[in-house]
Amino acid sequence: LDLRGNGGGLIDEAIKIVNFFVPAGQVVVTTRGRALSTRQEMTYRTSAKPLDTELPLVVLIDGSSASASEIVSGALQDMDRAVVMGQKSYGKGLVQTTMQLPYDGTIKLTTAKYYIPSGRCIQRINYRSVREGKGEQVTPDSLTQVFHTRAGREVRDAGGILPDVKVTADSLPTMLFYLTYNNDAFDWITRYTQQHKTIASPLEFRLSAEDYADFSQYMIDKKFDYDRQSSKELKRLEDLAKFEGYYERTKAEFERLKTLLVPDLKHDLDYHKAAIERQLTTSILTRYYYDRGARERSVTEDKVIAEGLKLLADGTRYRQLLSAPAKK
Repeated sequence: LDLRGNGGGLIDEAIKIVNFFVPAGQVVVTTRGRALSTRQEMTYRTSAKPLDTELPLVVLIDGSSASASEIVSGALQDMDRAVVMGQKSYGKGLVQTTMQLPYDGTIKLTTAKYYIPSGRCIQRINYRSVREGKGEQVTPDSLTQVFHTRAGREVRDAGGILPDVKVTADSLPTMLFYLTYNNDAFDWITRYTQQHKTIASPLEFRLSAEDYADFSQYMIDKKFDYDRQSSKELKRLEDLAKFEGYYERTKAEFERLKTLLVPDLKHDLDYHKAAIERQLTTSILTRYYYDRGARERSVTEDKVIAEGLKLLADGTRYRQLLSAPAKK
């Protein structure tokens, strides 16, 4: 069950998804209001006959899995019904209510939090590291509370859902982000589809060396440009050296680094060829086979999915991960 990049949705749909794998009558999530004196609780339970309660299940999450997707992954983890794999989720466990104000105004208030079966809240303590682009921040154990799954496995709150098996996806070059939203790259893909009425199936399609060379030359001719992370970091270091008073003695070194880090588009296109080819392949497959075809291909090349399939094939390890820890 792939919930990576899933920012959430309707809570009723989250309950239905959990219900596919657990019996009716199971508590999936509870909402609790903020004020202790007037706290109102609402409990959501499964109510339908499940599809399968024994099928081995791996749930994939990452830092963009939030809200309803965290309810699904967290509930299945708390019930020891699935192994959660990937990276720590976002940590959005708030219930928000919109209220009407005079003169057509509205205000959105945080009125409650979500609590999953073990009793833990999935809300992150602070989002500062995420907002500042620093990635995952480790919350000290002293700021978290220990809870337990039904089998007695230890889980913690205040930081989203922590995976049972941590798998870090391959990092992607900054260049790919800019190519994704670049009109010239889009135009090249359009030209490719106009020149090729049909292509091979999603699993067999490959860009030829000539195709990639044509794409590279096309982007060079269009003078494609993007912000390079190395240049940003060098500028940041230079500013820091000036602030601390070390710039004058290191000025020559900074100037030399600037000459060495002169942007070279051809070098970048060659160096990141494998990653760019994968992205171009996905975009082209989407044109011919739509999202289904692109996903069919990506499944075969996804590192995290490969780890999930490997775990599902190892029944002993799968059961060990969901078992109660040995008593000391």
